[in-house]
Amino acid sequence: MTLIELMDKVDIAEYTDRVPSPLWLANSGSPVVASETFSDGSIMKAYQNGYIMYKRDRHMTVFPLHSCTDYREKDLMDQEHVIHFETFSDQPWQIRALMEGERRLAHINNIRQSRHADYSLDAYCEENKYISDEGVSDPFNLVLEDAIRREESVRIHAFLEEFSERQRWIIMECIVKKRKQEDIATELGTSRSNVSSILRKSLKRLRAMYGCNSLQPMKRNRNYRKDRFAGQRVF
Repeated sequence: MTLIELMDKVDIAEYTDRVPSPLWLANSGSPVVASETFSDGSIMKAYQNGYIMYKRDRHMTVFPLHSCTDYREKDLMDQEHVIHFETFSDQPWQIRALMEGERRLAHINNIRQSRHADYSLDAYCEENKYISDEGVSDPFNLVLEDAIRREESVRIHAFLEEFSERQRWIIMECIVKKRKQEDIATELGTSRSNVSSILRKSLKRLRAMYGCNSLQPMKRNRNYRKDRFAGQRVF
């Protein structure tokens, strides 16, 4: 199927200030019109509602198909080059959509590096709707922060799918519902120490998957010792 054929077949995406999350799109009930799995395992799906979902490794992005028009890129001399839509229109739809997906993932990665976070985000701002005052109360910033939180939640839930049902349940009960480990151990018919061990190992794994660096324990100063008898510190 060519790009122009797919555009004629699906609806024009109805977005306002931001695109939906991958989770919302998957649960929207909109039929998948076309899909492609690439040799590296990346997946791309085109939905009837006009959105494209692109997933590579653990990174995902969503964008409107009809935004795949002219492709613009800059060379090492910061000179912009444009590949016009007509070049892609009669080619397989995956070509232009893949370029758009990779461009957006690169943009997401730049945000991650600048903010020391890792999230999938696409936000749109209508000039007449959001008037920026360049302050902390800027409405666009509020929209941006809300989108970040929403996409972070999607990533965490995706990571949790790789845990066992027992591990997920303990994490949700202890961390989200803030239940006591003793109560959970009684309900599971096990010891509190076992629940604590499962929770500790699960959270350590989750932090590693999420890219968080665990705190390093402070090293003991070998030149320091406490004089047991005098009660004085000797260096």
